Amino acid sequence: MALLPGWTAPDFACDTTSGPIRFHAWLGSGWGVVLTHLDDYTTQSLGAGMDWAKTCARAIKVLGLDSPPHERRAPPRPRQSAPSPVPRLVDPTGAVRTLWRGIAIDAGHDAPALDDDHVVYFLDPAKTIRMTLSYSLFQSRDFSDVVSVLHALGADRHCGCRPIRKAA
Repeated sequence: MALLPGWTAPDFACDTTSGPIRFHAWLGSGWGVVLTHLDDYTTQSLGAGMDWAKTCARAIKVLGLDSPPHERRAPPRPRQSAPSPVPRLVDPTGAVRTLWRGIAIDAGHDAPALDDDHVVYFLDPAKTIRMTLSYSLFQSRDFSDVVSVLHALGADRHCGCRPIRKAA
């Protein structure tokens, strides 16, 4: 079952690459973003997004879910070996990933089954899902799209972030 805007984000306790968390406590009183497919984003764009989030007086927290086993990529090439600036959930059973599953995609009877939509969930300080952004599989996605949605939702004003700078 998909999580929809207006619903309270489910709470869970799990390990991450930055240590154990209880999700609602980890979010605190700020905005949050959950990426169902962290590997879709370039390390460079994630780093730039996290640098922007650090300018905020109130933290905007970002969490990446562990990729499903059938989508895990080969180890990155040495030039891309920098660790992700976003904590990744460690979910060996897939229980938390199941909570955050996107809406199933009907690609038609001739297309291969797509069982896991790629979704970004935007959570307000009350832990309510304010918006979702769904997209198809696409590697090298730019995190600036996520920052733009946060800006449109007013998260940056609420959290006291520096204005987003547009590329020239």
